[in-house]
Amino acid sequence: MASASQGAIEYGTLLSSVRGDFRATDANSIAELGRIASDSPNLDPLFREAAAHALASIHSRETLPYLAKLLDDPDALLRVEGLGGLGSFANGTPMQTRASTASLAYLQLSGEGPYRTPETIANFALGSPAIERDEQRYLAFWKDWWSSHRASLGF
Repeated sequence: MASASQGAIEYGTLLSSVRGDFRATDANSIAELGRIASDSPNLDPLFREAAAHALASIHSRETLPYLAKLLDDPDALLRVEGLGGLGSFANGTPMQTRASTASLAYLQLSGEGPYRTPETIANFALGSPAIERDEQRYLAFWKDWWSSHRASLGF
């Protein structure tokens, strides 16, 4: 029988794996991450935050409805992930992985993203310290961006 501390270690490992390594882009995986992050308010907040970070790191077209829903979540960390994921998609940044985090390659605005504009770049922020400075402005911009683009993106 596993001890409580062993269970806590295993749970911590699970959270770290989802947050930092789970980058499956198939429809079922994205739907499950989205369900955990945006549709399950009674789940452990740490589990929801790990799933939200994975969605934001993937930031594919399929993740966008879930990321947009996070913009209205009462949890500030979930809103931060929603903002970062939408901004990463619109600005065409590469998927965030452990390797791209170490090299900072996931922050590179290389090439031309079809949704990148001077406004999306000006409203692109990642992480709580950057977003907390003007969260309401970022929320207003990205809610409007989603409202303006969701139909053309197929949602």
